[in-house]
Amino acid sequence: MHVSYSDLVLAGVLSSEYDCFDYLLRKKILPTHCQCNNCLVLMRITPCSTTIYSDGFSWKCTTCGLTVSVRKHSILERSPMPFSKFIGLLNQYTLRTSAAATGIILSLDEGTV
Repeated sequence: MHVSYSDLVLAGVLSSEYDCFDYLLRKKILPTHCQCNNCLVLMRITPCSTTIYSDGFSWKCTTCGLTVSVRKHSILERSPMPFSKFIGLLNQYTLRTSAAATGIILSLDEGTV
């Protein structure tokens, strides 16, 4: 069953950046696991300072303490775009909204779109 963007907003699924992060994890747009490059063990998601990673979460190795962005190995790896705007961008794409209009709607530079 297809769930619309409006349905997600009304249901409160996208009410915070954390909720958007969780949604992207559940939809497997963000990786659901990450392996430490040092220890080769699976890392886990932990809260972190937004001065380290702007999303407030990172993958952290429980053995050596290495941390990496939750965006690592995803389409968002090199993008500072907030998760909520990315979901909005996906919504506009599914609606076939032009890049110029999407930029205006989401307050994004047309080049970003």
